[in-house]
Amino acid sequence: MRIIGGTAGKRRILVPPRGRLRPTEGRVKEALFQILPDMMGRDFLDLFAGAGSVGLEAISRGAKRVVFVERDRHLAATIRKNLELLGFAAAGAVWDRDWASALRMLEVRGDRFDIVFADPPYERAFADLVLRRMATLGLLGEGGCFILQHSRREDLSDPGEGRLRRVDRRMYGDTVLSLFSVS
Repeated sequence: MRIIGGTAGKRRILVPPRGRLRPTEGRVKEALFQILPDMMGRDFLDLFAGAGSVGLEAISRGAKRVVFVERDRHLAATIRKNLELLGFAAAGAVWDRDWASALRMLEVRGDRFDIVFADPPYERAFADLVLRRMATLGLLGEGGCFILQHSRREDLSDPGEGRLRRVDRRMYGDTVLSLFSVS
């Protein structure tokens, strides 16, 4: 697996043996960064980070700060190694905890992000849970963007009375990128 663009473009990153994660495909990652605004100086949250390829891509493209949330300690250790390997350690913080407790802690601390990306395990009802939780939190700053990667077989509820509204939906095979903005 490689970083696609930015200062670390074409550099390889470490990935654990198969079976531990379902990495975001290169074409989906490339499409994601074509959709997103310029990364320069942005604060980025990478939920269900896996080996960290999306957050590392964000740093390579100029993100000021990336918080990686990954429950699996081995994967979190891989992210830390990748940050060191690429010289990005100062721009990344790795939280090895579950997504729900991480969101609570970030909210309590008053953290705000320009972009939140979440890639929960497919077809385990996580996508809708994450969407409903994000819709109630104030983690996105003004003009912020929430991107949820999920299976096309998963139905998402309307965020309803929350702070988010869907602005775009892109499909790549079984993978869907649903984009939400602060309403």
